[in-house]
Amino acid sequence: MEGTVAISVEEFIVPATRWGAWSAPAPGLVSGVDPVDGTVCWIIDLDRPTAAATIVNDIALFATLDGVLHAVTVRDGRSVATFDLHTSANGGVAVAGDLVVLRAVTPAFASFIQPGADIVAYRLMHES
Repeated sequence: MEGTVAISVEEFIVPATRWGAWSAPAPGLVSGVDPVDGTVCWIIDLDRPTAAATIVNDIALFATLDGVLHAVTVRDGRSVATFDLHTSANGGVAVAGDLVVLRAVTPAFASFIQPGADIVAYRLMHES
């Protein structure tokens, strides 16, 4: 496991990375797990390692080490949005009200890393 597990009433969201050689890209995955019986309900295979996840209402947010913030539905893992962070993210995603904040501080230890030292924040837009 690579990142912190996010928990809701419907699912556990589990980010993980299949590390191999440190110099090569490592595939990652994010799974939705039923909190009652442990059944894996869905899996998203990724071509990069993942960082911690968080859940807001019915959306799970997680970042990858290639610098992308992903938003997926908790129920089935369907992608609803991605955001280019322009730097690798290796920390958790925090949400306060309509503000999403994450740490994007990663040294260049592999060729797929976008080095940086940033705190990235997004304000969520409300549909009218």
